[in-house]
Amino acid sequence: MQQAETFAQYLENKRWSTPLTDYTGPTTPITGPNQVNVDPITVPELNKTLRKVKNGKATGPDAIPAEFFKWLTEPNKQHLLSLFNNILLTGITPIDWHMANVVEITVLSGCLSFLA
Repeated sequence: MQQAETFAQYLENKRWSTPLTDYTGPTTPITGPNQVNVDPITVPELNKTLRKVKNGKATGPDAIPAEFFKWLTEPNKQHLLSLFNNILLTGITPIDWHMANVVEITVLSGCLSFLA
């Protein structure tokens, strides 16, 4: 727990602290506004994305492995597409999607030397 507190203090004091002087660099955007594709997701797009999902990874709070989605039948993929496209249209996601499993990883002493 001490290491986590040390890391948090480092981030607060070094990385997220208020700069000592005001920023004087350029303020114009590097590029213009990006166009966002809000067209409905298609079956080929869903299949392409599902092929990229790695097998054997840990599940989230729903306990559904990624492989489950790869094994969906075409009619069930249509239901999944309807869900995704409805989310794109309304901007509302299921409340359960706002949850995550967070696991604390203990770091051995000396491994935080990159913070120095």
